[in-house]
Amino acid sequence: MTASLHTELMQLSRYNRIANRELYECCGRLSERELGQPCPNRDESLLFMLNHILIVDRDWMNRFTGVEIGNAKRGTLLHDNLPALKTDRVKEDERIEEFVENIRIAFLSTQFRYKDAGGAFHQDPADRLVVHMFINQIHHRSRVQQVLAETGHQAPELDFHILLRR
Repeated sequence: MTASLHTELMQLSRYNRIANRELYECCGRLSERELGQPCPNRDESLLFMLNHILIVDRDWMNRFTGVEIGNAKRGTLLHDNLPALKTDRVKEDERIEEFVENIRIAFLSTQFRYKDAGGAFHQDPADRLVVHMFINQIHHRSRVQQVLAETGHQAPELDFHILLRR
């Protein structure tokens, strides 16, 4: 692991925490009804989308840290209200930051074997998978951001360079 890769991962973990905080702040202005209703052109609600991001993050972090507990299946609603979901989101973001702070060259240099959500086994470079976790988060937050904008709600500014100034 180079110092630059570790620096980038640290920035991505910090960005993740700040972006989630901004996104949850915007979603917190919506009513429970607005959070729970299906989004335009989608079968899922904003609350479902936020739950999905948390489930996937937990899944990756459980793989990376060797936690052998079963993860919630995709499509599960962990929490049906934003405050409870936000509490777990904050904890997971802290977990991600701690993981990245303590990440080792030996881990990032390995071929990481894991089971995907469908039960199939794969093997990929660990450094690529950690970066993928962050890219996947950005993808899903962008979907939430887009729905907020499409439904006439204020969408948060989530640009990487802007949030890292804070």
